Amino acid sequence: MFVYAYIDPCNIPREILIEWFDGNWGHRSYWGEDLLQSSPRTRVGDVPQAGSWIRLAVPAATLGLSNQAVYGVSFTVYGGKVWFDRTGVVRCAFTSSSTQPVLDPTDFVWFDDAPPAGVSLSGTWTWDATQKVSGTQSMLNSAGGGERWFGFSNAAAITLGENDILVTHALIDPCDPPREITFWWYDGEWNHRPHWGEPIMHTGYPGTSMGPIPAGGEWVQLEMPARGMNLANRPVWAFELWTHSGRVWFDRVARKTCVAPAAAQPSLSPTEVVWFDDAPPTGAVLRGTWTWNAQQRASGTLANMVPPGGESLEHSFDGATTPLTVGADDVLTVYALIDPCDPPREIMIGWYDGSWEHRAYWGENLYTHGTPGPGRYNMGPLPAPGQWVRLEVPASAVGLAGRSITGISFYTFAGKATFDRIGLEPGSSAALRPQPVQTTGSRARWSKRFRALGAVLTAASAARPATPPTSSLRPPRRRPSARA
Repeated sequence: MFVYAYIDPCNIPREILIEWFDGNWGHRSYWGEDLLQSSPRTRVGDVPQAGSWIRLAVPAATLGLSNQAVYGVSFTVYGGKVWFDRTGVVRCAFTSSSTQPVLDPTDFVWFDDAPPAGVSLSGTWTWDATQKVSGTQSMLNSAGGGERWFGFSNAAAITLGENDILVTHALIDPCDPPREITFWWYDGEWNHRPHWGEPIMHTGYPGTSMGPIPAGGEWVQLEMPARGMNLANRPVWAFELWTHSGRVWFDRVARKTCVAPAAAQPSLSPTEVVWFDDAPPTGAVLRGTWTWNAQQRASGTLANMVPPGGESLEHSFDGATTPLTVGADDVLTVYALIDPCDPPREIMIGWYDGSWEHRAYWGENLYTHGTPGPGRYNMGPLPAPGQWVRLEVPASAVGLAGRSITGISFYTFAGKATFDRIGLEPGSSAALRPQPVQTTGSRARWSKRFRALGAVLTAASAARPATPPTSSLRPPRRRPSARA
């Protein structure tokens, strides 16, 4: 099922919801935040790129519309402005991946083509020689609704180091993608559960969201950092792999040792106003633990690093006597480097102007500080790891147009990130206001015209009609299916 959409870049919605009617309206997919909360519904991904026509596509099987006649469609947006056009269906047929990924010869391959020797198998193992990333065959979790899984226990243990990553390759049928993929890893407890897609299996069990279901049609590498799963320096000797609906092939489970190289310094805008770099501004009262890093930096000699150390880390300052003065159409900027060996699930930045209710976040919506909108504004997925990325937040989106900022806070939810070179990119009104005091020399200049993209939230809606079995050989665990 597809719909073409054009999103106004000056008025981006927070959610797009599309519903199909086959006698009832129970076939819904959405992009962005889960604000409209119609049920049942399937999250497809983030709100797409604004400013050009985009095809929004959802497999009929995902919507429960396989072999069904569709009589109606409904479009709903939460805030913003969107045009819709050309709605229909594309007949889908998938045979095999057209490319093979490049494999790292330094990986320690735990198993490929067959389970490790001497293990106790559980679930349903289905081998398929038609699809493979290496060796002669791969494991298939076949098409069909509901949950499917396979696993083993009592393997010779592998120990994961601080920078190790468990990896496997997955090939998702683009005509029938799953709603969720979940791994269970056992080190004496089954408390290490990374998952992709909707959290619909094993609710109530601890888990770590790794993001949306990957794109289908090509082999992709699924990466699970040991630190992010609390498996650093731990032995693992059992595993299970679960999918909900859809069809997926899996191949080559391995351990990779990750070494994050020094990231290249980014190209810097000559018009940026730099508030602080290498040290907090004059008068700042520091709170939390500030760690400075001389090896990874976007500019200057030092960057502000948030080391790994639990699910929620925060540090901040307030009281700066050299404030950052913000114009009506300025864009707040922070350079960020996400550790590719241990990416966080969410990063959040807050600005202080007498109130901390000015926050933006990237990644999952895990922190509950503030309310959606200026107090907790969604800026989309995490930046690409391993490279410096300039985070850009329209001042108007977080309620800071025309304000003076005297504090800032940095949050990371698990993982590791580094921040540097905090300031703003001036907008078209820059020449009409005084230049703020700078503490980093003459780096700041004023720009030519620069249009900031802000979000105006105006509700709009289109009208529409009314345990696997256990044994003495298997580590004991109560299966989710056994719960009441």
